[in-house]
Amino acid sequence: MESNVTSDDQLSTYRLAYAMMFFYIVVPIVFLLFQIIHVLMFMPTAEHGRRNIELE
Repeated sequence: MESNVTSDDQLSTYRLAYAMMFFYIVVPIVFLLFQIIHVLMFMPTAEHGRRNIELE
């Protein structure tokens, strides 16, 4: 019984570690993807604004 309990504790800690790694890796990637999409969506207008200012 004791060995089973310790193995279960190890499994839970491994799952917690994998969950932490998953969140720390995936969340920033998703955040960066949203930032890139946001930049790509607004890039043409920003470039046109800069070009107009430079032309003036």
